Amino acid sequence: MRIILLFLFTFSFISVLFSQDTLITMSGHEIPCQIIDKEDFEIRYDFIKKNGKHKEKAMHKSEVFAIVAGGVEEVIYAPDPILGDDFSVQEMRIFIAGERDARQYFSTMATFWTGTGTAGIAAVLAQGAFLATLAVPIIYPIIQLLPYIKIKEKYISDPNHRYNEIYATGFESVARGKKVVAGLKGAAIGAVVGAIIIAIIAPDKPD
Repeated sequence: MRIILLFLFTFSFISVLFSQDTLITMSGHEIPCQIIDKEDFEIRYDFIKKNGKHKEKAMHKSEVFAIVAGGVEEVIYAPDPILGDDFSVQEMRIFIAGERDARQYFSTMATFWTGTGTAGIAAVLAQGAFLATLAVPIIYPIIQLLPYIKIKEKYISDPNHRYNEIYATGFESVARGKKVVAGLKGAAIGAVVGAIIIAIIAPDKPD
């Protein structure tokens, strides 16, 4: 009996020792870590990098929504109209869910490849003209700020968020940023490929 009790005590101690906290940011990221200290304006935490080494960082409390420690959530966020934080805690939770789903599920492959093809064709038609070649990589990412973001049902992890305007606002804020980045990358690659093609098929002739 004593051996069993000793085993259970040891197991419980190790579980607590190696248990991890979770820091939930206002942008929807969940960071596994160990909370070191909660100061007046920032939270200090220790996390493990990809190379296995520990690193200590600090994050301002305005960037943190909540901390989960020992299975208990402590909400850090508080509405502050002066700073533009008008959402209640529950509304902000829904907004962050939209951000998280967009970051995890929203695909920008169509935006990327459309940018690559459009910029590549434009660069070939420009026949090496510098400004014309750069036109699409500059204009195409800006255009991604305009289209309506369609939130497909497969993107929504919680069916209760369907048709929720606050969720849609959070989703669109991240999805639109992803479209701009994908458009910039795709158009830049297309322009470079188009310029290389022109250099190969129509090299400058010597005087």
